[in-house]
Amino acid sequence: MFAYLKHVCTFTLQIQYNITTSTIQKQYCKLMNKEELKVLKDKLPRGYRDEIAEKTGFHISYVDHVFSGRRENQLIIDAAFEILKKEEEKKAKQQELLKNKN
Repeated sequence: MFAYLKHVCTFTLQIQYNITTSTIQKQYCKLMNKEELKVLKDKLPRGYRDEIAEKTGFHISYVDHVFSGRRENQLIIDAAFEILKKEEEKKAKQQELLKNKN
């Protein structure tokens, strides 16, 4: 979509789009303090850094910087929540299978 906007919209609209997304990202990440990031990180499964880096296109070290609170990135946080959601669904299915076998 941004590539389309880049060719069709004026320079002013492009700057407004970039400022808006940057502002939203900063506001969102400010809601995630270091303690909340640590809780999220601790709930993620082993190997989450590789998966998030692959999904988002960022380097693993940058993912680490986001979870330590040194950097802010909405895409990485969203990818982490997606992984957490999948893990919780997987655990729920496993629990259901264990209940059904008894």
